[in-house]
Parts: sequence; structure tokens; C-alpha cells
Amino acid sequence: MTEEVSSPPEPPKSPQQRAAEAGQALKSTANKIIHQAEEGPLPLRVVSFLGGVAMIAASIIDAFRGVWNADVIHIMVSAYVCLFGLLICILEGAEFLPSWVVSIQAALHAQARFLRFRWGRGVLFFFAGSLQFSHWSVLNVIVGGIMMLLGLISIGTGRRAADKLAELRRSIPDENALQRNFTAHDSQDGFLSVNDFVSLVGSLGLEFGPNETEAAFAAIDLDNDGQISYEDFKQWWYGEIEGAPERYA
Repeated sequence: MTEEVSSPPEPPKSPQQRAAEAGQALKSTANKIIHQAEEGPLPLRVVSFLGGVAMIAASIIDAFRGVWNADVIHIMVSAYVCLFGLLICILEGAEFLPSWVVSIQAALHAQARFLRFRWGRGVLFFFAGSLQFSHWSVLNVIVGGIMMLLGLISIGTGRRAADKLAELRRSIPDENALQRNFTAHDSQDGFLSVNDFVSLVGSLGLEFGPNETEAAFAAIDLDNDGQISYEDFKQWWYGEIEGAPERYA
């Protein structure tokens, strides 16, 4: 009978090896996120909401690690990341969460107007993601890196949407044309839905991508009720929306 020779145990991985593995996982996931956010069926809002959920889950796991190691700073940073993840879920997930969340979202928009716009939320994503990334574990590098990437995509989407909104404004020469175009596409209910808005910009020879449409529509929809009133539309056309720089939406 031949004696079975057991293979020696694998040596523990060095920090460089773990970092390389995290980098490969992040690169693979990032490519999927970019495709999903820019071309896939899920809008950027949904991907961002799921990113917020991932931040909450990862930070809770990480907090237990901080408790185990009695690392107070680690626990505090995990708590901040968890709060940022919750904030992102509230900002991006009103349609997935209970109705009372909408009132919290409105209060956040009132206190921090830049969060109404895609570019502003992109800045938040990037900051929160970089905070999580700094914990430098595989899970935090992946989730934090994804949120930083979503932040950059959001800022870019907001910029493109704002450029196209500027084109839309230039395509409407006066207030009579503004009212005429609004009335022609408001489905006879006095409001523009997202589909009505797409129809209006299409009639003027403009084309917005799905995420650009979401960013542009949200920038004009002042009360965040999912529809644009004529008053909203007129305030946008006159450039009276506070916190909406011409370059971004």
C-alpha cells in the first residue's frame, strides 16, 4: 500500500497578492457596471441604489472586524460609510422604498440643493466610495471602487445632459414657442411625463440617452413628483432653477 503524501499547505497571501486579486475583481466588475450604466437595461439610478445597498452591507461586515480588532477609528469610518450608503439609497430609491422616504428625499434636496442633480449625487458617490476604498480590504476596494466609478459616470452623464438641455433651451426662441411645445406634448393633463418629455425633445430634433433623459428630467422637475408642470418648464427655460449651473444637470 502506497502511503498518501499530503501536499504542503499553501503559504498565506501577501498584501501585494491580495491587492492584485482585488484589482482584478474590481476591473472585471467595473467593466460590467460601465456597460450596465451606459448601455444596459437598468438605468443609472437603479445601479446607484444597488451600490448604496452594497455599501451598507460591506460597512456592517467591516464594523464587526473593527470591533474584533478593537479599532475605534475603523468602526467610526465604517459607520460613516454605512450612513452614506443609506443616504444614497434614499436619494436614488424613492420608487423602491416606502412612500415616507419621499418626504426625506425632499428634505435632503431642500437642505443640499446640489443633490437634486445627477452631477451632485455623482460627487457624493465618489467621496463615499473613496472613503470606503481607503479601508483597503478586498470587499471595500471592490464596493468603494464601484461607487467611485459610478460617481464619475454620474458627473459625466450630468454634464452631457446639461449640454443637451442648453441646446433644448436654444431651440425654443420665445415663451410663446415654449407654451406651444409644452401644450403639444403634455397628454392633455397639464404635465409632461418622461415619455412626453422624450417626445418633446425629439420633435425639436434632439436625442437624449436614457440616463441623460433621467438627469435632464430630474433637473427640470422642481418638486420631484415625477412630472413636469408648465411652471417647472418655464422656470427652467428662464434659468431660474437655483443650484443648477449651466454646465451640469
